[in-house]
Amino acid sequence: MALRPDQTFLVYPSACNKKNFVCNWNTTDPYSGARVRHDEMLHNALIQLFQEHSRGRASRIRKFLREFDEEPKAIFKLILKKRPRLGKVLSQRDKLSLLWITVLSCYQKSAELLVRSGVNVNDLCNPPLDAYVEDKTPIINVLLQMFPSEWNERFAALVINAGVDLQNRDDKGRTVLHLAINRGQLELIKLMLEKGVDVNARDNTGATPLLAACSHKKADEMVPLLVRYGADVMARDMPKQENALHRLAFTRDTEHVELARFFIEQGVSLEDKEMLEHHQPIHVAALQGKNELLKLFLDHGSNVNALAKNNVTPLYLAAGSANPAVLLTLLKRGANIDARKSIEYCGARLFNGYSALHNACSIFFDDGGQNLKILVSAGANLSVTNYESLTPYAMIDRLLADDHNGDYRIRRIRRPINWNTNVDVMLRMLAIKRSNIQPPNYLIDETRIETSPRRWAYYQSCLEQIERLKARRLFRSFTLFDLLTKCHCRTAAQMWNVEFKREFEQCDLSPFPNFADDLREVYANAECRHQSMVKQEEMIEEAAYDTLPHPIVRGVVKYYACEDCDIRKIVEASRRSDSRILEI
Repeated sequence: MALRPDQTFLVYPSACNKKNFVCNWNTTDPYSGARVRHDEMLHNALIQLFQEHSRGRASRIRKFLREFDEEPKAIFKLILKKRPRLGKVLSQRDKLSLLWITVLSCYQKSAELLVRSGVNVNDLCNPPLDAYVEDKTPIINVLLQMFPSEWNERFAALVINAGVDLQNRDDKGRTVLHLAINRGQLELIKLMLEKGVDVNARDNTGATPLLAACSHKKADEMVPLLVRYGADVMARDMPKQENALHRLAFTRDTEHVELARFFIEQGVSLEDKEMLEHHQPIHVAALQGKNELLKLFLDHGSNVNALAKNNVTPLYLAAGSANPAVLLTLLKRGANIDARKSIEYCGARLFNGYSALHNACSIFFDDGGQNLKILVSAGANLSVTNYESLTPYAMIDRLLADDHNGDYRIRRIRRPINWNTNVDVMLRMLAIKRSNIQPPNYLIDETRIETSPRRWAYYQSCLEQIERLKARRLFRSFTLFDLLTKCHCRTAAQMWNVEFKREFEQCDLSPFPNFADDLREVYANAECRHQSMVKQEEMIEEAAYDTLPHPIVRGVVKYYACEDCDIRKIVEASRRSDSRILEI
């Protein structure tokens, strides 16, 4: 069966002169206009036929319908005698049964009447219609690809209660339970389970209904239901060998933390590796930016530096995600910021591949370069080179080209991106690094920057503005450059002085256009920390019943933990540990 576009639903024309149905995909309920009129005509014709040939008795109606199982043309002729205007609906489609025509054409009243009257609901499609409805397709499978209206769900339940074979599979090996799970139809899933559908049936990829449910946003509702009916929580698909935790981590938008906790408690392994990239669940959570799920995995023993294929770590993958909080979590838990991806090169395996900073530079988000800022603030090396002698900045240079209009565009894709992205963030960081080198010396990246007139001009203006930042004092010897480069805790300590805050609020930042937003950002962060310090001071004084001298309380608050400092200490401790291992 061909793949259908996401969030669209199968529908066939109400009437046409061609013998074959032509599949369409729509996003709205198709039951309107001509369909309703044709449905009314067909419904009335069927009622008349049932009354004439069966006198309204259910057993006779059922027998009457079964007479046409092998030869659908006969009943079409009877209907056309009653309603000749239905010719376009029936005359060119005589190879299909009447039930198939009513379902495919979305004739709701007629389809429901046929099922309630005892039509064969296990009638398989023959011949195939197209790539979406192939030979031997069960009618329930088609229903579960059509628009999920209230009628559709009610009618599908009617077909199930009428005795449809729930073990039938489509060409992908999926049962109707797989299809209902893909649609998140809880009532139908419950009905199928009550009717005895195989809860552990595998499709052609080896995925069970439970694994399919783990990939759905309604997993929290569907998984407990499946488990109650005996679903195997330890199942892994084929050939990727993903377990339930892999699937949960891949789910869009939702984290399903409590469900993941349930699987871990049931014994689902956090160390299982899928076969394609050798990712453990922690790698997938990092890649997808699932911060709460990542914390859960780490709390239950996942290795923060677990290696996937090519020595890829969770931190490397997180650097390419759109959630900076994941990076912070990994760094706090001891992730190796210097870990390098390995690569096959000229028949040899090289272990000086891309770092996390390289990866952050190769992906563009409209987030103001937050991932870059976090990594550099934590101590990532701006000058680290890979096996091709490429620095992190060189990754950006490789991807970008200056447009003749002065805009940056990504090479090959030629998609415009905002100037305020990784490019300018990296240039400002390099300028700050250059200004801190004593004695002044060229950086390895400056040769590359010079090849772009716009980037070189921006970089030079950054260097000039940095000199002015160093000269502009805010309070005593504390300068704007200190505000820009020192840890937030150092700036927050200055805020006990009202003069410092007043000086910044009155400071004209127009001479520093490249750094103005950064200055406001770091000041705001420092102010948040200062407010936390004020609250800490109040709590200490309250706990001590205001008996401690104020200078002592203020001195204690100075030791209030700083997240940025803690991360840098953890990174340095990790580096020292790695260096000792190398010496051994």
